[in-house]
Amino acid sequence: MQVLVETTEDLKKRATITLFSDDIEKAIKDKVVKTAKTVKMDGFRKGKVPINLIEQRYGESIQQDVLIDFMQDHFSKTILQEKLNLAGRPQYLPGKYIKNENYTYSVEFEVYPEIKLKDLELIEVEKPIVSLNDDDIDNMLEKLRHQKKTWQEIPDLPAEMGDRVTLDFTGSVDGEKFEGGTASDFVMNLGEGNMIPGFEEGIVGHKMSEEFNITLTFPDEYHSESLKGKESQFLIHLKKIEKFQLPEINEEFIKNFNLPEESSIEALRAEIRKNMQRELTKAIRKRIKEQTITSLCDLNKTKVPLSLIEEEIDALRTKAASYSDKKDIIKELPRSVFAEKAESRVLVGLLLTEVIDQNKLTVDENKVQVFLEEIAEAYENPKETIEFYKNNKKLMNNIYNLALEEEAIQVLLKNAKITEKPISFSEFMKQIHETDTANG
Repeated sequence: MQVLVETTEDLKKRATITLFSDDIEKAIKDKVVKTAKTVKMDGFRKGKVPINLIEQRYGESIQQDVLIDFMQDHFSKTILQEKLNLAGRPQYLPGKYIKNENYTYSVEFEVYPEIKLKDLELIEVEKPIVSLNDDDIDNMLEKLRHQKKTWQEIPDLPAEMGDRVTLDFTGSVDGEKFEGGTASDFVMNLGEGNMIPGFEEGIVGHKMSEEFNITLTFPDEYHSESLKGKESQFLIHLKKIEKFQLPEINEEFIKNFNLPEESSIEALRAEIRKNMQRELTKAIRKRIKEQTITSLCDLNKTKVPLSLIEEEIDALRTKAASYSDKKDIIKELPRSVFAEKAESRVLVGLLLTEVIDQNKLTVDENKVQVFLEEIAEAYENPKETIEFYKNNKKLMNNIYNLALEEEAIQVLLKNAKITEKPISFSEFMKQIHETDTANG
């Protein structure tokens, strides 16, 4: 075997491998003989078919099988011989086979970058200092009341923001109805901003059973090209107005939260505080991890294998489709939509792997248990949840990876510049929500 490995571009390489004809012909002959012992052919007993007939009928197929095996086997030897750290799947480029001549083929592939972590002492992290107070508990109680609100039809009062209304509407532009501009028994909450600007405001002040017109202009950034910037008229029939009623915080209300019987309001507040503190702890850890990773990547930018980016694009697309009811649309999105995030995730994975390898980090079983318990606490039956995870190899692998990542983050934080920043609970959680929304 003769081997030439050359770099074609960044992390892309090509191996040109020449196999000796004697080895190939011997392997083909051996496989022909082996095939002759097992093949059945009319007019001959099993194992008694003449070699020349085997070569006539199966020769080309046998030759292809041998060449494929040789190409894969000798490229595997090349990987070991040249100490190549392969990334992604290699692409085999077969040569032309001529009997009794050496056979040359090529393999194009990518390798992992050689990463040398640097400037770890320049990593900067802003640590949020957040404390829960009684006002935060009060605000959460109010949110819980809103989650349990009921609706009551009010026939005599005009609609206002916060009301739920049921209506029929017909929209038109230049006297012509347009697609999606007509609906019957349409239910909406005024103030949520789900309609074009001015639509909800145009309903405010009107009473049940009224029929009226409103004139609006579609925004310039509206998704429909034919409606952008166009003036439109909507004929509206307001069929129902409902105002919400918030439940009182009493024994009946407390029963909604799976607390022991006869629990007090103080017990409910304590449970709320515990849950909020758990979520806060997770959010702070997540914020610190995100900052650490961002800083690590900024200080250690490097080329990453395109093949790994492509694999990550597929993974992101699959994940997005699994969370959406518009799977067909997501499948048709161009790969460029996911490319930037995919490249970032690949880089993060490579850098954290290097941190783990350099520091010979291993999974801390106690950390794994902590992660499991944190996940389980969010469910009604934590013990059952933990058992479910422990019996699912894929889920447990995810937990182990999280625990190992956490070990890597802690190593990076030892040398990082950490500044503390006091911030209110509400403002901090708002920032977390905005970040999560922006990141999809």
